[in-house]
Amino acid sequence: MVNASSQNVPGTSFTVTSGADGSYRFDRLAPDVYLVSAMPSPRGRAPGFVFNNVVATVKSGETTDAELT
Repeated sequence: MVNASSQNVPGTSFTVTSGADGSYRFDRLAPDVYLVSAMPSPRGRAPGFVFNNVVATVKSGETTDAELT
């Protein structure tokens, strides 16, 4: 699961599921600054939640890439 949470509008977040290769896409996000977070698959990992985060700025009419490692 990959989540994008607005940094300017409290309580606004969007979630998508990544593909088997880890790719993901939000088709429509309003221009804003988002904290993009992903939780890796729990297979083969110790119990618990581990999130990877990156801040992404979405501009009107542009495509934005946010790589999570």
